[in-house]
Amino acid sequence: MAVIEIVTIDDISSVFPRVLMDDETDLAEALIDQSLELIAMEFARRNRNLDHELDTSPWLKAAVKQAVRVMVSRAVLIGESVGQAG
Repeated sequence: MAVIEIVTIDDISSVFPRVLMDDETDLAEALIDQSLELIAMEFARRNRNLDHELDTSPWLKAAVKQAVRVMVSRAVLIGESVGQAG
């Protein structure tokens, strides 16, 4: 399933409070791909096509980009600290 590349590492890193380390950048890039695949799969499960709807729904691109930003930034920022108290 081909998903239009609508989210880049620059989109994600722009919301971070600091510059990403190299390993975090690699992780974020992989998570972007996985997030887009997950969203496309959920569309397909409902007999819908994400690529087609991105072309025909002006608002959907911004919604998908925002969802991926949230998914990836939380995963990278929390990282190994998941479940630990501050």
